[in-house]
Amino acid sequence: MSPSTAVPIRRSAAAVALAAGLTLAVFVSLLASAAEPASAEKPTVIVLSWDGVRHDYLDRRDFPALGRMERDGVRAERMISVAPSSTFPAHVSMATGTHPDRHGILGNRFIDSERGLYHHPDDASWIEAEPVWIAAERQGVRSAVFFWVGAESDWQGARATYRITPFDDETSESSKVDQILEWLTLPESERPRLIMSWWQGGDRVGHLLGPDSDAVAERLLEQDEQLARLFAFLDKEQRWLDTTVILVSDHGMAAGIELLWPERLLEDAGIPASVASNGGMAHIYLENPEQASAARRTLESLPHVAVFARSEIPQRLRLFRPDRSGDFLLVAEPPYAFRQSKGWQRLLIWISPLFGVKLGVHGYDPQHPDMAGVFAALGRGVPRGRRLGEVHVIDIAATIASLLGIDPPLQSEGVAQLGDSE
Repeated sequence: MSPSTAVPIRRSAAAVALAAGLTLAVFVSLLASAAEPASAEKPTVIVLSWDGVRHDYLDRRDFPALGRMERDGVRAERMISVAPSSTFPAHVSMATGTHPDRHGILGNRFIDSERGLYHHPDDASWIEAEPVWIAAERQGVRSAVFFWVGAESDWQGARATYRITPFDDETSESSKVDQILEWLTLPESERPRLIMSWWQGGDRVGHLLGPDSDAVAERLLEQDEQLARLFAFLDKEQRWLDTTVILVSDHGMAAGIELLWPERLLEDAGIPASVASNGGMAHIYLENPEQASAARRTLESLPHVAVFARSEIPQRLRLFRPDRSGDFLLVAEPPYAFRQSKGWQRLLIWISPLFGVKLGVHGYDPQHPDMAGVFAALGRGVPRGRRLGEVHVIDIAATIASLLGIDPPLQSEGVAQLGDSE
């Protein structure tokens, strides 16, 4: 039958009304689904590490965004770091959920018996435990990393879907938030559901001016403004039902430095050795192990320093590695610290007392109160206004995994503080 001779189909008024109603319902449903935030069945976790933020820094001033996290989410009394309480081992512990003796990063500096000196935060081949971004990718969850120790290169042939390289400590937090927002606005099929980023925190200013300086709070206030930008986006896009923001720090900071020179002391005693300093701790690598007894007697003359042979390293420190631990581990008490290798740092330490400045240092025993960092969270899976006690940096990977609904990294020993496994 041709269109010109087609017989029109007549419908009853009720049928027409029913069809119109169904069409309207479908249209409204489509509009609603377009306006809905992403499904909570595919949660997103954003982890921000603010370097060197001591547990009490958040109480020094009114930080609007950080205050919102405490008021509407959770905050821990303190977060305990690993030994030494330094940036590289702590960040790797947060990512892997285990201690330096397992993941292998014994400090910002150490010596491997085969590979030599470690000072390579961009080289994941030194890390011997699975990072959380690799665990996520292995389980089908896209990840994105804007600076984190070990994330700039592949780990055992795997990598984060998105990563920013090379590391540049002059990159602004504003640029980092810009990139995070760009990742969050990608189509769902491309969007990362785990985002991790390192921020300056209070580390640099704490080192230069000391943890008691007013400049520490000023620096944190600048970063709080960028955190507020992220929150404003999540508010506007109604993303809190499926998004959790976690804020952590790797370590705290202690005031004042009394400089110790174990390498020079050993040299004067005719004992050649290399020293890998991490502020409050140092590994001593003897050129001639037969001089161990003489070296020990010499090192024990250092004030306020505990001396441990490799086999004597306390189990609680989790720093015993036959291939990477020094012949001796030195553990100082604040304000004593071991010299750093950079010339400008030594110069700064020498001249700062002339201007009445007490510098900041970390890397001490993680149980020292000043070495504790911060932990706070807001969003999906976070109870409102809850106060936690102590958490540990090795809990971060398990917490991320719990919130994402995946298994933690293979070597993880931590306990989830939030999420389904809480």
